[in-house]
Parts: sequence; C-alpha cells; structure tokens
Amino acid sequence: MGYEHRHFVRYTFHHLFTTRFAKMRYTVFADGVFSIVATLIILDLSSTGVPDEATRNMHGALRHTLAHEKHMFLSFVGSFMTVGLLWLNHHTVFHFIHSVSRLMSTLNKCSLLFVGMLPYCFKLIATYAEGETDRQENYVVQIYCGVTFFAAMFQLFMYLAAKAQSDRHLHDSHKGMINKFILAKLSIYPVLTFLIFCICFMPTAVNADAINVVLAIVPLLFYIMFKVTVEIIHHKTVVSDIGEEGGEIKNEPDKKEENANNDEMGVDNNSTKVDEINNDTHL
Repeated sequence: MGYEHRHFVRYTFHHLFTTRFAKMRYTVFADGVFSIVATLIILDLSSTGVPDEATRNMHGALRHTLAHEKHMFLSFVGSFMTVGLLWLNHHTVFHFIHSVSRLMSTLNKCSLLFVGMLPYCFKLIATYAEGETDRQENYVVQIYCGVTFFAAMFQLFMYLAAKAQSDRHLHDSHKGMINKFILAKLSIYPVLTFLIFCICFMPTAVNADAINVVLAIVPLLFYIMFKVTVEIIHHKTVVSDIGEEGGEIKNEPDKKEENANNDEMGVDNNSTKVDEINNDTHL
C-alpha cells in the first residue's frame, strides 16, 4: 500500500509538470469568463445606478441626484478597469505561451475563480461607500483588494510556472527586456492591492471612493511601463545596429586581403562561401 501510494504521488507530480495541452481552449474559456464578469458589472450599474423616484424627489435637480450616486459610478469605473487590465495581463501571458501544463491550468482556473468574484465586490463596495455611519469601508476595501490580489497573483504564478520550463511552454521572444516587462506588469496589482490592504488596518477610515480612483488610474502605470520598455528596446537595437555596422566596416580590409590571397592561390571565393554556408547549415 505504501509503495502504491508513493507511486501515485510520483505519477501525479510527474504529469502535473510534464503533460502539455494546447492553449486555445484556455484562452477561449478565459475570454468568456472575463466578458461575462464585465457584462455583469455593466448590468448591475444599469439596474441599480438609475435613481428611483424617491431619490429624485429628495435631491431635486438631476445633477444633485447623480452626484448622490457618485459612489456607484466610481465603483463601476474602478471595477471595470480592474477586469480589463486583468484580462490584458492574461492575454500578455498567453501571448508568449505555446502550451499549457496541468499546473498552469490549475493556476489559471484559480485566477478566474477570483475574477468571477469581482461583480460581487463591485456591488459590495458601491453599497458600503454611500456615507452610512456603519458602512465599515475598511473591511469592504480589504475584501475587494484581497480578491484582486489573488486573481493577479495566480496569473503571476502561472507565468513563473511557464518560465520554470521555458523550453516546454514559452516562445523564445520572452527573453531579455520583454521578460522583465512582463514580470513588472504582472506585479503591479499584487503590490498595489497588498499596500491598500495593509493601509486598511489603520485606525482611521479609508475612503472607498479614493481607492476606486487609484484603481482607475492603474492603466496609466501600464502605459508608462510600456513606453519605457519600448524606448529601452529601441535604444538597445540602435546601439546593436551601430556596433554591427562598425564591425562590418572594420572587417572590410581583412576581407579584401583574404580575397586577394585567395586569388593568388587560385581559390574560388564563391566556392569558399558555399562551403561556409554548408558548414553553418550542419551546425
């Protein structure tokens, strides 16, 4: 029994890391989950964001009525941006992945599990940010940040699992600066939500509207990181091209001298080049 148990454990762990699946079904499934989550958030705003007759009679003018519902709109913007950027991170990871292991599949499902909780968090934070005395905004913000944290962390773990066996799961284009950009991009939400989660332990109340504004401007961080990465890659490409051009100019006298020696020895330069190409092909 002990031997069978150990054999089962070894078999399970072996297939957890070595079995590979095509990524197409995982991307389609994830896109479906993200689209449903975004749709639920929009439907929730449409069904509860329109002021009722009692609210209109209480506040009078339309601008005052809509100003009273600002918590709902800010929660919608923050939640929708979060869903959109989590989808963008998921798309980035699967852009560089050509196959999926069982471990990566499990991490992907765990991430989507927490993504599916975002409509509930949106409704929760919009309800408890309406200025009531017993709203307990700190706890609501912690729940929202906790769900977003785990959704983003499982995406980061999925990429690290693929990177641990990059020869099996990743394309060659993920190396270098692009790899650093992906890691930094996947780390934004875990770091940001963890900091907000810790701030909520302070004795002072945390404004949920301010948290929604912070989450809404996260795309600006993504854009800045993208521009910086593009500039660095462009700079390295230009420097590399200049170095190659300098090397070619420097090597031209040597090539001329070699060709002259071949002419003196009666060696055909074209046949020499063909031999070099054949050698490189075999290598």
